[in-house]
Amino acid sequence: MKKLLFVSIHLPSKISGFRRPFHVLRIFSREFEVHFIRLNLNEGKDRALLELPAGVRFKEIKCTGERFDPMFLAYPVFIKQMSKMAWAMPQVQDYVNREKIDCVVLYTPSCAIALRNLSAPVKVAELIDSTDLYYRTKTEHSPSARNMAIRHANRLLSRMVFSSLVHKFDLFVYITENDRKEDGLPEQKTFASLEARDPPLEDAGAGKRDIDAILFGLWRHPPNRDGLREILPRLGEINGNVAIIGMDLDKSLAFPPNVKPIGFVDDVSAYLLRSKLALIPVWYGAGLQNKVFDALRHGCKVITTSFTKEKLEASGFASKSVLYSEDLIKAANDALARYSGKDAAAAFETYRGWYAISTNTEKETQYLDAVKRIFREKGI
Repeated sequence: MKKLLFVSIHLPSKISGFRRPFHVLRIFSREFEVHFIRLNLNEGKDRALLELPAGVRFKEIKCTGERFDPMFLAYPVFIKQMSKMAWAMPQVQDYVNREKIDCVVLYTPSCAIALRNLSAPVKVAELIDSTDLYYRTKTEHSPSARNMAIRHANRLLSRMVFSSLVHKFDLFVYITENDRKEDGLPEQKTFASLEARDPPLEDAGAGKRDIDAILFGLWRHPPNRDGLREILPRLGEINGNVAIIGMDLDKSLAFPPNVKPIGFVDDVSAYLLRSKLALIPVWYGAGLQNKVFDALRHGCKVITTSFTKEKLEASGFASKSVLYSEDLIKAANDALARYSGKDAAAAFETYRGWYAISTNTEKETQYLDAVKRIFREKGI
């Protein structure tokens, strides 16, 4: 049986922003002996609880030192993270050699850049989404001179980085076709992988929904942070109570009296199951807005932007449980005025239908098949 090693600073979890690593590990463990190394950067509270599929072998490496590389200057915001990951490369390489690993998957661009010189028969970089697409949409939303300059600088630097990476990896993985096409990598080396979904909640029912509207996400992520700040002054106009959950919430912001800034919670599901509406104020970014699917899975009607609509429709998704508007407050009040338990039932049903379409066996195994094809081409 061939061996696959997955390396990331993130902890796989069945319910969180890091569900993707969990489901990818689950899919690959059907046919490979799967290993997972978590690079611990000692950055404080973990973003998610560690949850691994059965049979996955786990190792944690504490990154206690740093090793600088000039390439890290292309992504200055991640210099410290990448320097810590690069320090751990000898330990990761020793593990690859000792365990006779056939394929290494490096999760997120920063990990792929930091460990790009790792030696293995097959190497995969999970780039997830495109920084070019991210900065392009940000500039389109806020066309300032600063954003324009950052966009052009990023495009130049990212092209330099990719020209170095292209010969070091056998496959670059994204989660949408739009992201895959944006970065200019050779088409034969890129792949848009299905973003795995959590199974529908059985017998969740409508429940007691005592939270009228909820906002959730990782708040240091700029699209989430900026979207919250854009909508925050008007949250007091919502005819009901509002909860905000998620890591890195700035509780010093001026929250209206009807808004409860909760921040990090251990059980996101418990709050979503209590909520009628989920507000997703995102006007730029890359990848896919998985918060929409999280909300629908828990029976929340979704109020979001036309930007999110474009991203979802490009992936073939549409639902009457997701309302799009540039005036999220008005849309939220209209939805609350007409809200009934049928809205929760419709959201649950929407998610069940989308899950059935997006997680059929053929789509789930495309990523696995792409790696197996590389093995065949290399005679491994």
